[in-house]
Amino acid sequence: MNYKFIDLFAGIGGFHFALSEICKENGHDSECVFASEKYTSARRQYKKNFPKVYINPDITKINPAYIPNHDILCGGFPCQPFSTNGKQLGTSDIRGQLIFYIFEILRIKKPKFFILENVKNLMHIDDGNTFKMILEELTKLNYDVKFQMVDAKLFTPQNRSRVFITGVYNDVNNYDNTILPKTDGGCVRDILCYNELNDNLHTLNKHELNKFRKTSDFIPDLSSSFYKYHLIEYINANRFNSNNQFNSSDLDSEDSIDVEISNENDVSNENDVSSGNEILSENEIKKINLVRRDNIGKGFGEAIIDDYNKAYCLSKTDGIRTNVLRILNEDSNSEYIYNYRYLSLKECARLQGFSDSINWINSQTISGGLLGNSVCIPAVKYVASKLLFN
Repeated sequence: MNYKFIDLFAGIGGFHFALSEICKENGHDSECVFASEKYTSARRQYKKNFPKVYINPDITKINPAYIPNHDILCGGFPCQPFSTNGKQLGTSDIRGQLIFYIFEILRIKKPKFFILENVKNLMHIDDGNTFKMILEELTKLNYDVKFQMVDAKLFTPQNRSRVFITGVYNDVNNYDNTILPKTDGGCVRDILCYNELNDNLHTLNKHELNKFRKTSDFIPDLSSSFYKYHLIEYINANRFNSNNQFNSSDLDSEDSIDVEISNENDVSNENDVSSGNEILSENEIKKINLVRRDNIGKGFGEAIIDDYNKAYCLSKTDGIRTNVLRILNEDSNSEYIYNYRYLSLKECARLQGFSDSINWINSQTISGGLLGNSVCIPAVKYVASKLLFN
């Protein structure tokens, strides 16, 4: 069978890669007959990846009747209105209303399958009413609808939990959303380019390192696997307010850590940071509470990780600068225990399941942001496989 699909809010083609690969692996052909993407830089990269596909620049200005017939509609509709790293306006945000264009395409074209992806907070915003509305509207269109949380860490060394919504038209949806694969995506060490010193690697200098305040290493008796296993987080010092309280916008949850510190700490002490010594001691922590983040809409920060960690979820602001890799300094003459660098563009691409052979045509920063805004290819392949070939 030749599966024809359309790729909405297509980004750089994560869904396209995933569907092409999973169909081929199951002995089927596939063809993208229509794609839509707003941002010029993403369209340029998509066109480089898939030169034969026409890319519509504005889904709101096309009559759904003119979209080619297709078997599968897929799309990671804009997540910013629903993300905990945004203002969480939901469908009150014009970007949040783009889901209604998906409804209209499904109503008119009636593809057999659809796969939608978004941030997990979509399920919780507006006390769950927005998510309930989406499921109800899809069901009204005669689709058997199911959803499942799938984390990229099952396939690559990146913590990236997303909700996938699938549907089958006028038939039973055999997608089993009660189980997940018993796999593990490994650790950051598995995707590092050890021998590619010319891979535009950016090593942090003292000034850059001095921007960070270490927080999570000083949380006493906190057994959460998020801190214990996934990453060691350093936070930009300017996120401390005048009362020396810190509210992180970096945690992949609805909560963040509020840390009150003493006034004795000197942010400008480069030696403490650069030597790998801890800036805050447990005695300096006066209180730690899980609180509602009040630093809404200011984007992601940067998190220090070791190569045995999983990476923090790549940011659409700048995927490359989401994670800072801490490496043991092998120079015995150096006064510093560790070196620090950002992950390279190729390493970030590997976290999202992209091939090393891709020719990135935008700048490092723009390409990193496009990667941060992409779907994780192996996660989509897993969902598509269960939906199409179960």
